[in-house]
Amino acid sequence: MSNPDNNPNDVAPTNPAYGTGMFRRRIRLTSGDGWVFGELEDSSHAFKVRLAFEGNRIIDVLAETIRYPMTTCSTAVNPLTAIIGMPLGLSAGELAKQLTPRLQCTHLFDLSVLAYQHIHRTDSVRVYDIQIPDETEAKQPRPLEVFQDGQRVLTWMVRDWQIFEPSALDGHTLRSGFSKWLEALYPEDEQQKEWAWLAQKGYLVSQARIFDINQLGGTRKFVGDHMVGICHTYSEAQIKEAEHTHLSFIDFTDNASELLAFKPLES
Repeated sequence: MSNPDNNPNDVAPTNPAYGTGMFRRRIRLTSGDGWVFGELEDSSHAFKVRLAFEGNRIIDVLAETIRYPMTTCSTAVNPLTAIIGMPLGLSAGELAKQLTPRLQCTHLFDLSVLAYQHIHRTDSVRVYDIQIPDETEAKQPRPLEVFQDGQRVLTWMVRDWQIFEPSALDGHTLRSGFSKWLEALYPEDEQQKEWAWLAQKGYLVSQARIFDINQLGGTRKFVGDHMVGICHTYSEAQIKEAEHTHLSFIDFTDNASELLAFKPLES
């Protein structure tokens, strides 16, 4: 693929504040009579999704892409319609197998799966917070934490895509192979698997803090062949049109209260 904006010798512009901040992601799930609503916001994304269900099936999906890193992310609402007609009661893994995640926006899809899993819960509202501090020059493992309704439910000490603590997970990866060991460790515990997936996806997105993303707006820099097939934006059908959006990145280090306020970006 020819890409005049993508020189393999380019170095991504670094975030001058990296090393002093915190990645934060918040997800809110709300259910009602025949519907469930999911909201997600972090430094790189702001999405909403509403699933409607009747009887034992999903009958409709509405999604809103408010803030996203690549221009083609906004069209990810189209493949998400595959969830219509899905039966209720599937595990997250079973649902994912039906919907081909690599054709979806990873984060909008994850939000939809979380909303789907929330349908049968007795608590109508649930809020998840995921956070991890930036790596410092000391390069020590950092606490990757998940909170449910304000209560900490998971803490892993991580560095370089590897878990160091708790000791039972020492050496386990957050990269390829994550889902395999997670399923082997918690085959029947869907809640533990959900917390773990929240942590892993949070760690993935936290890596964007290393770079000054807002300097990339309007370019195709660092969009290359090696990325084809990893998600909707980088699918064969979309990647040729993908550009970085303008001013998509927000630092929530010191203003966690603004998460899910969906503050408009300043132009």
